[in-house]
Amino acid sequence: DAMQGTSGFLVLLFLAETSGFCPTSARVSLLSSVGVASCTSNSASLTPPRRLFRPATPLNTCAQLEVVSAGNELRQAQAGTLDLLVRDLGLQQEDAPFSLPLSDGLQGTVQSWTGGDVSWCSTLDIVGTAFSQSKLTVWNGPLVGVPHFRSSITLAPDSVRLLIDFCPRGDAGYEQVLPDGSFQEPDSRAMFMQRSMRTEFEELFFTEEARGWFARASSGGAPAVPRQLCEGPLKLDVTLPPTPASVAHATAACAEAARLYGGWMGAAERFGQVKSQLAFAHDCKVRAMISSAHTAELVSMFGPAGRELAAAHGGPRDITDRGSAMSNAAKDNLGAGEAGNA
Repeated sequence: DAMQGTSGFLVLLFLAETSGFCPTSARVSLLSSVGVASCTSNSASLTPPRRLFRPATPLNTCAQLEVVSAGNELRQAQAGTLDLLVRDLGLQQEDAPFSLPLSDGLQGTVQSWTGGDVSWCSTLDIVGTAFSQSKLTVWNGPLVGVPHFRSSITLAPDSVRLLIDFCPRGDAGYEQVLPDGSFQEPDSRAMFMQRSMRTEFEELFFTEEARGWFARASSGGAPAVPRQLCEGPLKLDVTLPPTPASVAHATAACAEAARLYGGWMGAAERFGQVKSQLAFAHDCKVRAMISSAHTAELVSMFGPAGRELAAAHGGPRDITDRGSAMSNAAKDNLGAGEAGNA
C-alpha cells in the first residue's frame, strides 16, 4: 500500500513537472515528503511553494481535495507572491485587515495596500472547510499604461478553478475578436484606433514571453474569449482536477503572472496629461464593471455580508464616482488637441 501511494504521488508530480510549473526546489521538497531521494540539487533562486499536504491515501483524480489543508498552503503561496509585489512596487499597507463571518461557517478577510503607481492593491481570502478562495487584485494609477492585474484561485472538494487576467488600459476592442482569433478589418475611425491600440499593447505587454506564460499556465489551451471591455486577450479561466498538483500548478501560474506584471511596472513610461486622463476615464468604467459583477457574485453567495466584502475588496468608492467628471475632462482635452492640429 505504501508503495502504491508513493507511485501515485510520483505520477502527479510528473504531471506537475511536465506542465512547466514544478521548479527543481519544489520537486526536491515533494519527493522528500514521501521518502523518495532526489539526486537533483536545489538551485532555484526563488522560494518554492511549500508542500500542500501529506496524502493519507493514494491520490487520484477521482479523490476529493482536502480543502482545509490545501487552502492553508494556497494562502501561504499567495502571500509569497504578494510580498514580492509589495517589495518591488513600494506598497504600504492601508488599514488593518477587515474580517467578516459569512454563512456556512466561512470567514472572509480583506487586506489592502497603496503606493507608487498603484492606486489600490487588495487581497480577499474566503476560508472554510469545503470552500476556499484567494483573490489578488492590483489597480494601477493613471500615470502608467500597464494592464491591471487580477487573479483568483478557488478550491472545492471536486475542483480547482484558476482565473488570471491582465486588464487593458484602453478600449482596444478585444471583445470583437472573431472565432479564428482575428479581427474584422477596420472601417471606421474608432476601429482603426482600436487596432492601433492592440498593436501597441502586443508590443509592450502581450508579447511572446507573456504568451509563453499563458501556454504553460493553460497547458496548451486557448485564452478565454473576452466578452467585456474589462477583459484582456490573455484571460485565463480554467477548472482543474481536485489534486495537490493542480493547486501547485495554479499558485505557480499566479506567481509567474505577478512577475510579468511587476516587470511591466518596473519598465513603464510615464503618461502625459491627455493619456493619463483617458486612462483614468477608462479605468473608472472597468472598475465599475468588475465591482458590479463581483458584488453580485458575493451577494448571491453570502447575502448582505457579501456586499460588504466586495466593497472592501474593491477599494474607495470615490475612484469610481469621479469617473464622469474625468471622462468629460478627457474628451475636452482630446477635442482641444484635435482642434489645435486641424
